[in-house]
Amino acid sequence: MRNEVAIADGESVPTTVHIKADGAATPVPLNRKLAISLFPTNDVRFVVEPEKRSKKADEFAGLAKVRVDQNGVYRFSTMIPYWVELASADGQRIKANKFEMQSQCKKVFKSAAFPLKANTDYWLQMSASRDKHTAIIITREP
Repeated sequence: MRNEVAIADGESVPTTVHIKADGAATPVPLNRKLAISLFPTNDVRFVVEPEKRSKKADEFAGLAKVRVDQNGVYRFSTMIPYWVELASADGQRIKANKFEMQSQCKKVFKSAAFPLKANTDYWLQMSASRDKHTAIIITREP
């Protein structure tokens, strides 16, 4: 987690999130703190139904396209509490290998690790956020 904590200290890169999966979307960069602005949850059309979906009007969600150039396990680390899931472009849920809460860390709230294949499109689904503006860091595990 040292890498993620160091990245969390750096500048944020404004990153576009979407209300629906759009094949033409640009994949988000890795190894950067991605500043994101989410949408009201009811406006978002998820690729797969979130396992933890809130019906609250004051919660936010969004989608981001992810593509990696190497097979491996990738960590998705959040700065605040919200739900993170991954789906393949064809609508299959990708199960997390690991999940860690960082209760002693003031920079990274939690981290979920997913096995990803190179040159394959995935959709990062973010939901149940109480904050419209937040950040996420995506890194490859060593």
